[in-house]
Amino acid sequence: MRYSTLALLLMAAAVAPALAQETSPVAQRWDSVVTRLPPDPLGAARILNRTYRRSGIPLLYWPRKDISDSALQGLDIGDGPCGVVALVQSAIIPPPDRRLEGKVVVGRAVQLSAGDAARGRPRDLPRS
Repeated sequence: MRYSTLALLLMAAAVAPALAQETSPVAQRWDSVVTRLPPDPLGAARILNRTYRRSGIPLLYWPRKDISDSALQGLDIGDGPCGVVALVQSAIIPPPDRRLEGKVVVGRAVQLSAGDAARGRPRDLPRS
């Protein structure tokens, strides 16, 4: 895994539980992973890679607009920066849940090149 991808995963790990209004089961499970990460970046990367392969990482997705509130039952729903979001942990991105808008993950992805990281300046990833 490239270090820029690791940086993105760590940012998602920090943001996702903070946006959940209550401590949800998804956020609690992820918090238990993050709090046990070693300070060594390579050790942390190994644990994050293993966790991602086994159960995925939590990311925020928008629920589809054309479904009813009752259809959202069972999702970890909360308020996000631009409306209602669902915190979903999945080893597949986007998750295979048709209730979610899978083309967009909520938030902006940021990449750190080696030089940018040394200067503390993130770059926006190109939009697809």
